[in-house]
Amino acid sequence: MIIQLAGLMAFFTDYVQWNLLLSVLLSVLLVMWLPLVATVLGFVGAIQVWLWPWWLALLVFLPGLALSIMAIAGVGAASLLSVFVLRKRQGQFAEALRRAQQQQGQTSQAPPHQASGEGDIIEGEVVSSKVDDDAPKT
Repeated sequence: MIIQLAGLMAFFTDYVQWNLLLSVLLSVLLVMWLPLVATVLGFVGAIQVWLWPWWLALLVFLPGLALSIMAIAGVGAASLLSVFVLRKRQGQFAEALRRAQQQQGQTSQAPPHQASGEGDIIEGEVVSSKVDDDAPKT
């Protein structure tokens, strides 16, 4: 990354003729947010400004290029995976909502007064309306 940053700064200061502050700022931003662009421009800076042969510049900048491409592919794969996971969760949510609506339809047909001590089961939890007889009365 340091060689890539130096190649970018050399490209911007000597080849494009920008001032040092703008070159440093843009180089850091490109390295952090657009590593593929930074790798290619650093490669060009090494060939044009430092007068490296193309094969040496390729050997130096190829790992950065490979890592950038893998990062882009990884982000793409992660976004595709998240789409499938979200669709699966939406399907599970829709199924749970459908079951809840069916249960609500069944409970609305149940008698309004249930015997004391009987509770409803909502998603694995027991909700009871039983009142303890031992409770002090006020």
